[in-house]
Amino acid sequence: MIFMTPSQLVSTIRRFPIYMIGGILLMLADELLLGFGIFTGFMAVWTAACAITFDKWHSRPELWRQASVFLFFGVMAYIAALTSQITGIVKPEGNGILIAIDIAIATTLAGQYFRFLLTIIRVNRYISLFAPRAHTPG
Repeated sequence: MIFMTPSQLVSTIRRFPIYMIGGILLMLADELLLGFGIFTGFMAVWTAACAITFDKWHSRPELWRQASVFLFFGVMAYIAALTSQITGIVKPEGNGILIAIDIAIATTLAGQYFRFLLTIIRVNRYISLFAPRAHTPG
């Protein structure tokens, strides 16, 4: 299923410190791990940033617009980073197996990130359209 359940959304939001700390540590340890972890670390930090940004997804109408922008730039960043990593596999001096594993793990995180934002966009847009609005006298 492409969309997350509300409990999966809450679970992703609650785990943002794990994503953030793990992602930063992986990016810092890039040289020690021979190129492994930079892409995974980047996607983990990006997922954590989104999780903390959209923690009020159920109570703040119009948040879906911001989620749409995050999704657009997230897809662009993913494509750019993926292209960079693929060139690392092709290089003769690169460690192709580790980079391929890094791409696989990062793609899994990216899938969760994309599902998270698509669900926020869908649910929050519905809330924005059908939530009772305060009537302002005019």
